[in-house]
Amino acid sequence: MAEGKKSVMETVSAVRYLAGATFSLLLATAPVLSKPASASEFNMKLFGHEVTIDRNDDGETLKVDGKALHTNIYVSVTQVALVAGMPVVIGDSSAGGNACAGSPFVLMLPKGRAPSFEEPLDTCMPVTANEESDRLVFEAPPLPGRDGERWSWDPTGGFKTLDAVAFVPDAAKGWRELAAAAPGHPGDLFGYAEIATQMEGMLGREAEDYKQIITGVGSGEMKNGFYIGTACQPHNCGGVEALVAADPATKRVYLAWKPQDRKIIVRPEVKEWPATARDALRDWAATWK
Repeated sequence: MAEGKKSVMETVSAVRYLAGATFSLLLATAPVLSKPASASEFNMKLFGHEVTIDRNDDGETLKVDGKALHTNIYVSVTQVALVAGMPVVIGDSSAGGNACAGSPFVLMLPKGRAPSFEEPLDTCMPVTANEESDRLVFEAPPLPGRDGERWSWDPTGGFKTLDAVAFVPDAAKGWRELAAAAPGHPGDLFGYAEIATQMEGMLGREAEDYKQIITGVGSGEMKNGFYIGTACQPHNCGGVEALVAADPATKRVYLAWKPQDRKIIVRPEVKEWPATARDALRDWAATWK
């Protein structure tokens, strides 16, 4: 079918979800693809406009009909939608590194008119986009010690900040669930109500400081029956870090963190830590010896 005969709705359905240069067409009808240039990460005809992402020494540049609209280290197209009758492209922009997730942007592609680019949201959190009637709603999930952020977007008003969403631990999750399936990030332990209660009690007034660190860049896994997780403050790994060791067998948690330019703090004191947890603490603390 010729591109000129396609309706906007057909194009939206065909490219409902795309991810950077690797994308999947969810329905059989596909838009017309342009012949990719050698330096293009993405090249597609959308709503009568040629949308490309070109890579060079400065990073990646989003272009529409040959005009550069945005440049960053990484730029990708993630979704196509029709919002209040306006064809839009949703994408991510990232300065690189692992401290922050990519920030979403919106590109309007009105038929027969010049495109309009909405600058990326100012957030470090991973954000999802959902279509709701005549608007898009962007959400960054709540984390321990940090409310979830929400924004709406529509063609006439652009981005607007919505009410924040508070973090609430899951009362149905506890030690049994931790033993059955370890979370990939140590900050997730605050989502297990039974475990979170113990951690909050141990930390007292320093709970918020610890949460800000343990929800940063990190990972966790089971080791010798213990859950061992570490994380660091975004943009300050090696300066501000935290560790958690959790034992489902005894239902006890062991916490340590390194504030900026201060000695490591441990709860409870080291002599109460069992061997596996103490070994993890020793290896983690070696950074500052």
